[in-house]
Amino acid sequence: MIGLKMPTFKFGRFAFLTAAFLILVLLSIPASAYSQELFMGLMGPSAPIGPVETLSSLVDEDDEGPSAKDLRKLVQQAAMSGDAAALAEVLRTLGRMPGRNATAAILSTANSLSRSTADDIYWFLLQGVAGFKGADAFTEMGEFVVRYKSKPISRDLLNALRKSRSKYVNRVVRRVLEYCPADMQMMAVDIAAEVPVRRTVDVLMPILARESAKEKDGKRPPTELKRSLISALEALTMQQLGNSLINWQGWWERERSRGLKVIREEAESHESTTGLARPLDPVRARQFLGLEDLPPGKVLVIKGPTAKNGFDTNYDHIEHVLERISIPHTVIEKGEVEKSSFSFNGVAAVFINCSHIHKFCQNPDHKAGEYTGNRMHRCVGEGPHDEVQFKMNKDAIDKIRRFVEKGGYLFTEDWCLIEVLEIGFNKYLRSGTALEGGSFGISPEKGMTSHPLLRGVFVPPVDMDALRRKKYGLDDEDD
Repeated sequence: MIGLKMPTFKFGRFAFLTAAFLILVLLSIPASAYSQELFMGLMGPSAPIGPVETLSSLVDEDDEGPSAKDLRKLVQQAAMSGDAAALAEVLRTLGRMPGRNATAAILSTANSLSRSTADDIYWFLLQGVAGFKGADAFTEMGEFVVRYKSKPISRDLLNALRKSRSKYVNRVVRRVLEYCPADMQMMAVDIAAEVPVRRTVDVLMPILARESAKEKDGKRPPTELKRSLISALEALTMQQLGNSLINWQGWWERERSRGLKVIREEAESHESTTGLARPLDPVRARQFLGLEDLPPGKVLVIKGPTAKNGFDTNYDHIEHVLERISIPHTVIEKGEVEKSSFSFNGVAAVFINCSHIHKFCQNPDHKAGEYTGNRMHRCVGEGPHDEVQFKMNKDAIDKIRRFVEKGGYLFTEDWCLIEVLEIGFNKYLRSGTALEGGSFGISPEKGMTSHPLLRGVFVPPVDMDALRRKKYGLDDEDD
């Protein structure tokens, strides 16, 4: 019998938390078509629009090398060409040049784009310069960040440096911690946490003393920056010395001569205290400590039911992720929320699985036939259909909306956009038409990379520096 539709039973995709995991592909973004018009405006009507000049043509006769002005012209021409590969090659070439001029040229060009709509080129340039290796390049970046500390580009450059493993990045970190606003200092600590060399600890210790002094001998709570500093020091040293400045100062004075490489090797055999199945960002890993002691009911997962034919209507299982990272939680089916007796009292965070929300047949004797789209197949089989739809009603959604309005945290996935969000929060978002699959670059608003919810999110997902060091046997340790 061909009649009602029934859902697909098998899927080849992985579960993910929409609010927690974002993927940013920066280095593969092509240059925009409007780049030529943009850079013509930057360079002036008399600027040449020919092929990108070679570095050799810019070298002065006295062999002092190209000036920052000449190099900036080269970068602008490469971007103006609309050829991402050409721009990438220019950045690679400039990255091998000694001195500060190449770095200054790229940062100057990126700064000129900070108020434009050329987002792809802007992020491309920042990611490129963040990959430079020379000590002078980081000195230039450090002074640039301080000089433009009130501008969005300073935060975005720090974000680009988030995955830097060069010991010279401490030239940026030190200046930010001394001269820049609190949000930038938090970003600098995040950068430092992943550069395990002695110089990093040397840079952080005076700042820890400065922040500890603000506690007025225990009369005030630790600052947010101090807590981040402790997290960074624990990640760098793999030691658990608490929040005491005296403990850290005494330990570092005694152990510094041994070097972090030896200290970390001795500590690596110890098991992680977070209970995580895989390593997290070294700073954020510490933030999970204590979550395993949450009282029952604080974290609630709402899932779809299992149909009579055995079909699990959940396409993702957030509860499995929470189990792996040892966060206590309670799981209920969405029908529970619809009951008049149900309340979100005492709940701090709600996670809702992506589950099947369309009508389908759950007759155990029927089989899936022709695929019709939307993860649905035509229902084939003898006998009557048993049609069901597991979709939360408006009363349940109103409860969720009121929970959020009172300050509760809500995390949703996929079909929840249609089932929950566009009904309960239609002033803010709605679903659109289905799009064909493809690769899309996602970038934050310029300057928003220091926001607590975005800090450390828009960074390259693969640590290429670590892969190179492992392959070629390199060691950035400055011992």
